[in-house]
Amino acid sequence: MTTWFTRVLFLLCFGFAVMMAAPPGDDLVVLAGVVRSRTEWGPPGFGETPKVDAKVLIFTLKLLAPRTGKQLSLPEEGGKQFTELQLRCDSTTFPNCEAALKKSVGQKVKVSGLVESAAAPTDYLPVILRVRLIANR
Repeated sequence: MTTWFTRVLFLLCFGFAVMMAAPPGDDLVVLAGVVRSRTEWGPPGFGETPKVDAKVLIFTLKLLAPRTGKQLSLPEEGGKQFTELQLRCDSTTFPNCEAALKKSVGQKVKVSGLVESAAAPTDYLPVILRVRLIANR
């Protein structure tokens, strides 16, 4: 297959899979970047009591180009620029998410999902991307 045909086929399949993964009424985004992982302190004390606090492995997406809150469909974030998002897996929509993220660390990927502002104690970055699909770039 020629390179252009392969790219068109990939985009069509990726786009169709993204559309099928989204519940009606949700705004899916597709973002390109490099997957990273790091360890953070978790509950109960988030580092204040290291002897009993858990360590949590989180995945992030370092964006290839900064995005504003408006571009990410987060009106409350307005014109703030974001260069990195925390990735969160949802096992009901993407059961192999954790394995795919581990395999993708250090690689350029396209990730589709739902973007939301941080709200939970384990949200370490201000913007969270609930992963629906990961594809190598």
